[in-house]
Amino acid sequence: MRWIAAFVAIGALAAFVVFASLKVQAKGVCCADDAFIAHVAKNLALGEGYISTLRDDTPTYTRRAFDPMISTGPTLVLPAAALTAVFGNASWVPGATVVLVTLALLLAVRFALGTAVDPVRLDLAVPVFLALCLAFTAFHLEHWYALLGEVPAALLAILACLLPATRGLHWRTGAWSGVLLGLAFLAKTLAALYVVAFVVVVAAACSPFAPGARGRSLRAFLAAVAASFALPVLAFESWKLVALGAHDYVRTWARFLGVASPLAASGAAHGVASRIADGSAAFYARFGISLLELNAVNWAAVLIARRCARPLALFLAALAAGVTLQTAWWLLSSNGWPRYMVIGLVVSAFLATAPLFCLPRPRHAAIYLSILAIWCIGLWPRTVAQVNDLDATSRAGLDRTVALLQNRPEARPYVGQWWATVADLEYRLPGSLHFRAYQAVTADDWQRGFLVVVNETFVLQDDDAFRQLLARCGAPVHDAPPYRVYRCGGES
Repeated sequence: MRWIAAFVAIGALAAFVVFASLKVQAKGVCCADDAFIAHVAKNLALGEGYISTLRDDTPTYTRRAFDPMISTGPTLVLPAAALTAVFGNASWVPGATVVLVTLALLLAVRFALGTAVDPVRLDLAVPVFLALCLAFTAFHLEHWYALLGEVPAALLAILACLLPATRGLHWRTGAWSGVLLGLAFLAKTLAALYVVAFVVVVAAACSPFAPGARGRSLRAFLAAVAASFALPVLAFESWKLVALGAHDYVRTWARFLGVASPLAASGAAHGVASRIADGSAAFYARFGISLLELNAVNWAAVLIARRCARPLALFLAALAAGVTLQTAWWLLSSNGWPRYMVIGLVVSAFLATAPLFCLPRPRHAAIYLSILAIWCIGLWPRTVAQVNDLDATSRAGLDRTVALLQNRPEARPYVGQWWATVADLEYRLPGSLHFRAYQAVTADDWQRGFLVVVNETFVLQDDDAFRQLLARCGAPVHDAPPYRVYRCGGES
């Protein structure tokens, strides 16, 4: 049975790698945000620094170091930059970075649990966890193959909780957990909610102020968590401070707070009851499960683990508390975009799997699996459809448009509507600063002529001024869906 279970786990992980690799090959840089992060990694690989060359606040794009718009941090940007330096700015490089990092973290989670959980149970739980991940995130599968930080952040938070759960509350495990939480925070700032939940739950459950050796051990553990969490964070902030100087460092933080504050403002714009009702409906429409069910299953898993794996239950409670905290934030303070719950969905998939680690009899595990299958039965059709979507039309259109623009370097900077419509091209083209927004077009440009690039996937349909510009340009000279290129002015 041991070897059969091992083959099942290996097969599930291999199937994940095949699935994600096929998606990477078919989709490339697909989703605006991942392309934005990828172009930062490319600039770093080229030696230009940790900079963006796309802007959302001015039509003339310039270099901005440590741009607050870089929504996924150095935890992924640095590996992506390393792979880009080796393999170039190919479409598959950003996605391959995520696949490799995710696979490494999945293996780390497996081995972290290996010292505390029966290996047969653990290996048989691997395909259940992966299946739940895909089912929960069916309409956001891009997070498994695009350069986005949510999935690595979730797995890092899970791993940070598993180390002390399986190896004890020692300062050494605290140090490793703190580093992992710091990397999760640097992957996605939202992971800070799981850092808070981790510290609060552990401190509340274990009483660090208790006298004697137990209190001293826990205080040493929490101190190690805090100090090691600060290491990667302060390293990145020190790099930022040295690169920017004190004045621009403060301005960058002010810009970051300016980017984040609209989220809180949107949460305050409506009553609490209407926010909760609207958010819950939007979540269910997007993911096919309710937030109440999700959190209920999480806490039920903690209670089951408490009966049969008490040391593990404490840190499962920290993860469940993190999901509950993220749920409250998403409902009350975010702008309500469903993708901001992806971290919580991955953590919830792990929590829903956790009872399989410790249920005492196969009969109990079979009953629990049946309950999970019934709960998720409505998710499978959409999951299968999304997994099987390997349409590479956008990837082919991107390659053809890159080839066209490379043959027209004299037309730089090319014109786009806004940064999301040109981010993938900015990544794929050699060098940087290839674009500007259409508001920067001048009368002289109309005399000389210029190229406008349109990506219909991300074009803002209600932008009448941009539509009028395209009408003035006439028919497109290049059509490679979803991209079209227009020659405007000059001899057109």
